[in-house]
Amino acid sequence: MINLLIVVELLLMALYTIKYKTKNGRLTIDHVVLLFSGYIFYVYLPFFLFSLEIFQNSGQREAYQNIESLDIEIFFIIFLGIVIVTIMSDFRSRNIKIKPTGLGVPNVTLMKATLLFFLIITLPALYNMIPAFFSKYDSSLWVRGSRGPFLSFIMISITMSSIYLSRQNKFKPLNIFTFVAFFYSLLNLTSGNRGFFIVFVVSIIVIVSQKNYGIKYKNIFIVVFTGVILSGLIAGLRSGHLSFEIDSILYQVIAEGGNVMTSLVLYLGQQNIELIEFPFSLFRQFINIIPSILFPSKFDLLTLDPRVPYYLAASHFYVLLAINFGIIGMYFFMYFFVYILHVLKAKFRFVGFYAALCGYIPFMFFRDFELTIVKFMLEFTVLFSVMLLLITGVVKYSNKRENENE
Repeated sequence: MINLLIVVELLLMALYTIKYKTKNGRLTIDHVVLLFSGYIFYVYLPFFLFSLEIFQNSGQREAYQNIESLDIEIFFIIFLGIVIVTIMSDFRSRNIKIKPTGLGVPNVTLMKATLLFFLIITLPALYNMIPAFFSKYDSSLWVRGSRGPFLSFIMISITMSSIYLSRQNKFKPLNIFTFVAFFYSLLNLTSGNRGFFIVFVVSIIVIVSQKNYGIKYKNIFIVVFTGVILSGLIAGLRSGHLSFEIDSILYQVIAEGGNVMTSLVLYLGQQNIELIEFPFSLFRQFINIIPSILFPSKFDLLTLDPRVPYYLAASHFYVLLAINFGIIGMYFFMYFFVYILHVLKAKFRFVGFYAALCGYIPFMFFRDFELTIVKFMLEFTVLFSVMLLLITGVVKYSNKRENENE
């Protein structure tokens, strides 16, 4: 039964992708395709490897052996619903027609001034983070109060890079916004954190896909193959076990999905999912939007839900969906998540932050769900972009009034 469910779910995604995301041999990379890739990497692939007892450590093997096959079967029945809801929402909203925002587009000069402003005020954070660069993954090297501003600047620069590149008729990566986003995310990569570099790369891929009406499957294979090799080598380097053997490289890559999957396995063995839940845990994350300088004690309120199992500081997105929404609620959430991204893409199509939103989906969304939704996607992408639009509007209005008074 479990194998049948997996085959059905994979076939649904494959057939839908071929039918509606492929044209003239080119695959359109959008948020739904990226969700599908996340489903495969964080659900199906680690489950397949766990069932074969390969690429596992002893703790993961013990956790998997302690859950009943019925629990796994129920999970895949519920997850079939998530796949169907994702497809239904995309099918109904993929050609949505919405009038673009009347706020215009961000002024490039204003964007450069904003980039410079945040670059200057985060220089102390960058300086304090220097010991963490080009070292093993060691959180003790992260100076308290510095990593947050440093990562915030990376997210801001990725958003501005996406806005600038999306507005160009042709793909022009040689610009100050993309350079800064690349440089800072690369620096962060040298500290052992792959997440934001992946966000940057995926945002670039989405923009290339938009401008070229998709990407040839051959090129996608080359990008994925290169990404797997580099990711495996970087993971080995940060763990102090660098090896150029293919088994070691594959393990370093697959371990990410397996580690996150372990939190799901622990949840399935300990908890009974409810039909409906209220998202108290997710709503608490909105406190995180308030800057620490204004609310230094906010982290005292950001308590973790005791029902959520973590494994190596990560928890599976399904666990957070279950805790926050229950079975029925998670279906509603995933439907509207897919729909809202289509709305934002259409409403702000001349603004261009959609690619940055997509960047967070295949990695961050699946391992750090709540923080990704509220902090990364809402605050540093949508709200930041709207802020740029509003400031641009105010400047234009002021200039207009000055010209009228002359």
